[in-house]
Amino acid sequence: MASKKTPAVKVKASELSQVQKWIISGASADDVAEAIRTTYPESDPAALMLGAMERFREASNFEPSIVLGFVFEGVREVYRKCNESGDYATALRALKQLEGLAKHVRNQANDGEQEPQAEDAEADDDRPHSLPITGAS
Repeated sequence: MASKKTPAVKVKASELSQVQKWIISGASADDVAEAIRTTYPESDPAALMLGAMERFREASNFEPSIVLGFVFEGVREVYRKCNESGDYATALRALKQLEGLAKHVRNQANDGEQEPQAEDAEADDDRPHSLPITGAS
């Protein structure tokens, strides 16, 4: 049995953006449809809602390094503004976010491998080592 496809309907980008905002705000499908009928009486609510859903689908296809860079720059900006305004508690939380981000990136770069322990790193090093001081004799 062949399925019937809905004909493509032109929708305005500005209307799609508003519908996305209503959906993101947590409005129900009925509330969004009613808002569309009230705000854009000449537009098809179903077409706008489907168009907004398609935009969400497209947004999920992203380059992870771009998102990572965006997050890094955003946290850095929050840190800068909080530090300038004297909100040191939030500035410290931003630094902790950056630290967590750096650990995540490092773990991905290592393909999930754990970092070598200090003893392992010393064993791999060909340079002579000094003996640790073990206390007073």
